[in-house]
Amino acid sequence: MESSCKSCGTVLNGTYCSNCGQRSINKRFTVKESVGWLLTNIFNLEKGFLHTTWALIRQPGKVISEYLSGITIPYAHPFRFIFVWATVSTIIAVYTGVYDEIGKMTAEMNPENPVSDIMAKEYPKFLKQYMSFMYMAFIPFFAIGTKIFYRKHKLYFAEHLILNSFSQGAAIAIGLPLMMCYFVIPHESYTILGTVTLVVSILIVSYINSRFFKENIFLSILKYILNYAILLIIILALGFITVLIHGLLIKYAGFENVYESFIEATKAANAAKAAEIAQ
Repeated sequence: MESSCKSCGTVLNGTYCSNCGQRSINKRFTVKESVGWLLTNIFNLEKGFLHTTWALIRQPGKVISEYLSGITIPYAHPFRFIFVWATVSTIIAVYTGVYDEIGKMTAEMNPENPVSDIMAKEYPKFLKQYMSFMYMAFIPFFAIGTKIFYRKHKLYFAEHLILNSFSQGAAIAIGLPLMMCYFVIPHESYTILGTVTLVVSILIVSYINSRFFKENIFLSILKYILNYAILLIIILALGFITVLIHGLLIKYAGFENVYESFIEATKAANAAKAAEIAQ
C-alpha cells in the first residue's frame, strides 16, 4: 500500500516527500528519540553543529561563500546553528549561576536604592527565560552593521543575516569552554572571565569577517568594535523610546503604572537617608 505525505498528501517514493520535503514519520515522538536527534545534529561529523563550527574555524571564508552560493547540505542551517549554541550557552550560564551573579552585581552598584533589590531578583529571571532569543534578536543589528561597513561587497541583507548567524554562533560555541570555568572559579573572578570571554568573541567574529571579506584582521576588529558600540547605542535608544512611549500610555491611555511602586520606594529611601543625615 502506497503511503502519502502527511503534510501535503503527495505519494511518497522514499523517506522524504518530493513535493514539500517532509520526512516520513510513522511513529510517536519519545524523549529518548528527541534527545538522540539533538545529539545527532550537534555531533554529526558530516553536517552537524560541531562540524560546521570546526569548518568555520579552519576555513570561514569557504564555508560562508559556499553556503551563500547554494551549497548548504554540508553545513548546519545558520539560524538553527546560532540558536542551538545560544541555548547550550544559556543552560550552562543558568547552572553556573552567572545570571544570578549579574543580578547581585547590579544591586551592588547602588545598594541603598530599593529598586536594586528588585533588579537583583528580576533581571536574572529575565536573562534565564529570554537570553537565547536575545542572541537571535541581536543578529539583525549586527547585520545592519556589516551591511554598512562592507557595503562595497553588495550582499543582500539576508546574506548578512546568514554571515552574522554563523560568526556569532561560532563565537558562542568556541567560548563554551571558557563558560565551563564558571563552575570552578570563585564568584569574585566572574567579571574577569566575562571580559576574557567578550574579547575572545570579538576576535573570533573579526577573524571570520576578515577571512570572508578578505581584509586585514585589525581592520575587521576595529569595524566589529564599532559595530558592537552601535548595537549598544541602539539598544539604549530603543529602551529609552520604549519607556517614553509606555509613560505616555500610562498618562494618557490609562495603562497600569508599573513604575509607581519603584518611584515610591526610591522616594522613601531618599527621605530616610536625608533624615539620617540631618540627625
